Amino acid sequence: THSEASQRKPTKNLNTTMPATSAAAAAAPRWNFAFGANLDPSILTAKRGIAPERTVAGRVRGWRLSFSYCGYIPAEPGFGTLARSATAEVHGVAHRLSPEDFARLVVFEGGQGCDVPGYRLTELLFEPYDTDEAPFRCAAFVGTSDMLMPGLLPSRRYLSLLVTGSKHHGVDPAYVAWLE
Repeated sequence: THSEASQRKPTKNLNTTMPATSAAAAAAPRWNFAFGANLDPSILTAKRGIAPERTVAGRVRGWRLSFSYCGYIPAEPGFGTLARSATAEVHGVAHRLSPEDFARLVVFEGGQGCDVPGYRLTELLFEPYDTDEAPFRCAAFVGTSDMLMPGLLPSRRYLSLLVTGSKHHGVDPAYVAWLE
């Protein structure tokens, strides 16, 4: 239930360079929590060529959306990341990705082979809006401290991707209004 889910500790760090514990684990689809530009299909699917097997709208408690991830000033000053906050929740979607698409997403987000990855892959407890679905764990890209700068704001272009993607996937209208 949602009340039980909210009492669990929602995070656990994952090591993206650690080999899978079994061939079955490596071949299994992975869930990714999208709260930024990857909400918008024009970015995730059309631009990056990543096609989720399934997408579920919902939220993660104990975290808040922050635009403190350093972008390209002045055009794109701040990108979205997550910051711990005991009383907050961030809304978005969980994308179920094939192992190949998840690996491609890691590369797009700056991991594995890039000079400055800038993110740590963090496991979160995702709560679908559909109460018939149980909460489940998914991975999120959370900015590392070397890439964070307080006080940044998102560009209109970037924020519009979040709004468009949130509306497309049926994210809570109150949250969409907050983004707007």
